[in-house]
Amino acid sequence: MTCARNSAKMNACPSGIGVIFLFSTIRFQKLCTLIRSGKQLAKSEPFEPLETYKLPGWQGALDGDRLITRNEGELTVTDLNANKQLAAISVEQAVGFDMSGNIVVWSDLRNEKTPIGELGSLDVANADIFLYDLSTGEERQLTQNSSAQIKPKIWDNYIVWMDNASDAIKEYPSHWQIILYDIETGEQKTITTGKGGHTDPDIDAGNVV
Repeated sequence: MTCARNSAKMNACPSGIGVIFLFSTIRFQKLCTLIRSGKQLAKSEPFEPLETYKLPGWQGALDGDRLITRNEGELTVTDLNANKQLAAISVEQAVGFDMSGNIVVWSDLRNEKTPIGELGSLDVANADIFLYDLSTGEERQLTQNSSAQIKPKIWDNYIVWMDNASDAIKEYPSHWQIILYDIETGEQKTITTGKGGHTDPDIDAGNVV
């Protein structure tokens, strides 16, 4: 269990459709305080969320009171306070997604002509990074090359993702590098060096891990 502003828990229904249960902030903050203090939670008092939201999907990411969920063929953005859907973004096959403020980013296989099942690995796929602005409805493709750019994360005006464009062979496992992208300027930098798997980046408060 992680201490976070909000947290999501995913369960699978018998039909195979995922349901995301979102637990409210206040109870999680209380639980985190207890964990930090070293106090034991009474076994006779099961955890009960103050509020529960049930939404279709099998993956989710949070930014404040906005939730983005992945369904078949689309990413859905919901305002939890208003209980209102803000956007339904068409995707071919998302390989990671994230949201910060009005900006949604994801990796998409729409430019890959060979089914991923035949490719056998994302290492040889043509996966590109896309951006969607909730305030304008504008969608942009940020990467253009035929290599794989996957698992983007966003904070403020900066995006990081995994990229294997510099790996000429692209045999599994690829030599992944981490890319930092400035949305305002369009400047792109490789922030890792050397061979090896630099994978699953994250960014927050100016720090990249």
